Amino acid sequence: MRLPLFILTATLIAGCAAMAPTAPVPPRKPDGPSALIVETATRIGNTGANFFFVTAIDDKEIKDTIMQRSLAASSRGRGYMNLAGQPRYVPAGKTRLSLRGDTSHAAGIDNLFRSKSLYEVSGTIEVELRDGATYVVVGVLDAMRREVWLVDHATRQPEGPRIVVKAPMAAPGTMTPQGEVRYTCCTLRYDGDWISDGNWLDQAPWPAGSPILVRSVGRNSADVTLDGRPMRIGLDYGRGQRTMQDLLDRLTTRTDPRTALAGWSEWVRAAVRVGRVIPGMTRDQVVMALGYPYPERTPSLDAEQWIYLTAAEEAVTLVWNGERLADIRGPDTAVRRYVMAPGATAR
Repeated sequence: MRLPLFILTATLIAGCAAMAPTAPVPPRKPDGPSALIVETATRIGNTGANFFFVTAIDDKEIKDTIMQRSLAASSRGRGYMNLAGQPRYVPAGKTRLSLRGDTSHAAGIDNLFRSKSLYEVSGTIEVELRDGATYVVVGVLDAMRREVWLVDHATRQPEGPRIVVKAPMAAPGTMTPQGEVRYTCCTLRYDGDWISDGNWLDQAPWPAGSPILVRSVGRNSADVTLDGRPMRIGLDYGRGQRTMQDLLDRLTTRTDPRTALAGWSEWVRAAVRVGRVIPGMTRDQVVMALGYPYPERTPSLDAEQWIYLTAAEEAVTLVWNGERLADIRGPDTAVRRYVMAPGATAR
């Protein structure tokens, strides 16, 4: 049995779904280039749900979101939440989308007594929607994380940035009772709350220069607060090359890496900001853009080749000529995703 997509949010979280369900039957496709947007919800027992939806398109307010439809459908259900979503077509091309994540229960009395567990997050992103494509609004709402983002249903990859509510956090360089707050040295990639030393290229990126606090260190993992969000860093693959403390010292720094970034060329700055590389980059510049290579395939950063892997185990090989990046090799789809536009060079 295939369930409607709007109640299968969990399978699409972080853009790495275990299954790809079929979307509900959409309304008739309008004339002209358009894309389909599906809103989602995850149940909280029988009475409530976390909703992830669009509140405005190009600043024009949406009045029939999945949350509004569901609450209307539940008004006579004696506290039972009936999920009622409907996909919508929007014009393809460059679009401003206002996204929201919101917790609600069917009965107002439940919202009153559970007010401390009602979470929300909202913000606006600019995206380039492809004609004929389907996009899904997904997110996570709990005591630790409040995020909402857009996913391409076909590729399962995030489309545009995530909107995140950050918890208050001390500035880097500050000593706290839990330890010293530092900066992330480079791009860190994560799945849920887990940052692996495998650094899978197609996982969601967290930018260099973010504040990070190491709360506790175990043998193969550490609890950290990254830019206000509780996370974990782990040694999945490099246990034979370094200790957990070695990994933390590699991934954190007392010096803001964005200071170095500001002194690099325009092309290099642009590549780093979008997590891509271009020929002519130095090793330090590549690390800031992509993070560190896969440890089992690149045991030394002095090697003539660095190997990065995707979660699908596609290998992207960076070939060095001394300290400069000379070539990028691998499957065309992977190379196009992580290499800056043709003709760009690090000057």
